[in-house]
This record gives sequence, C-alpha cells and structure tokens, in this order.
Amino acid sequence: MLRNEAREWLGSAVNILLAALALIISLPVMLVIAVLIKLTSRGPVFYLQERVGLDRRQRGVGALNHRRSHDAG
Repeated sequence: MLRNEAREWLGSAVNILLAALALIISLPVMLVIAVLIKLTSRGPVFYLQERVGLDRRQRGVGALNHRRSHDAG
C-alpha cells in the first residue's frame, strides 16, 4: 500500500501528464481557430485592452490588496 506522500506525488504526476496530453491534443484545434480568426477579422487574434482608472489599493508588504467597501470599482 502506498504512503500518503507517495499517493499525493502520484496524483500530481497523473494530473500533470493528463494536462500535457490535453494541451498537445487541443493545440492543432487552437491553431486552426487562430488562423480562421486572422483570416476573417481585421484585428489581431488576441485582443489587448489598456486598463484605465484609479487603483486605490494600498501598496507595500503589509497591504492586503482588497478593495475597500466604499470603492465602487
């Protein structure tokens, strides 16, 4: 019977292998979709948007970086 650490390592290894396999299998489909977007649209495949606005969160080591309750977004 496997120890708890070995079972966790084996589970992580299986998860990584399955994710890599899914990425390899889906890569050709994603490339075809990217080419179709480029051929049918004037813009880039990936849309980039500049974010504007005031960031009121505190900076620094001790900051929690959570929005304050009076911050409407």
